[in-house]
Amino acid sequence: MEDRITEEITEVLEAVWTLQEQNDATVENVIRNAKIKGAGQLIEDLSREGLLSIEDQSRVRLLPKGRQMAEMIIRRHRLAERLICDVLGSHVEDSEAAACEYEHLLAEGITNSICTLLGHPRYCPHNKPIPEGECCRQARDDVKPIVVSCDQLR
Repeated sequence: MEDRITEEITEVLEAVWTLQEQNDATVENVIRNAKIKGAGQLIEDLSREGLLSIEDQSRVRLLPKGRQMAEMIIRRHRLAERLICDVLGSHVEDSEAAACEYEHLLAEGITNSICTLLGHPRYCPHNKPIPEGECCRQARDDVKPIVVSCDQLR
């Protein structure tokens, strides 16, 4: 697997992660949620590459290497949602499509900068956990958000 993964792989790994959170990660659901052509074949390819496993011919589970990749995708996506809602002032319902675009573009350093800017949030606007990054581990709860709404200023 190359350093920069394709958009199709990203969509499949993201779908598996999200469905695992819901305890509903089946091949059929991953194909439906990934919304890309050839998702079924890609699931098989990723299984052969050791990124995920297919159990009982239907359940999909991320393996350590795939989990690590998916964690970074989910982190970028959920931090982008926070940025769009908290800094840009968009509604939660409007953040999903834009966050999906951002997750494919953000480099690790930029992702950490956004996380630091936001004060290392633990949850996205949909109240789903944001995977912790190295910047979060370093700061723990010592850093306050740099950007806050006016009503929160002293």
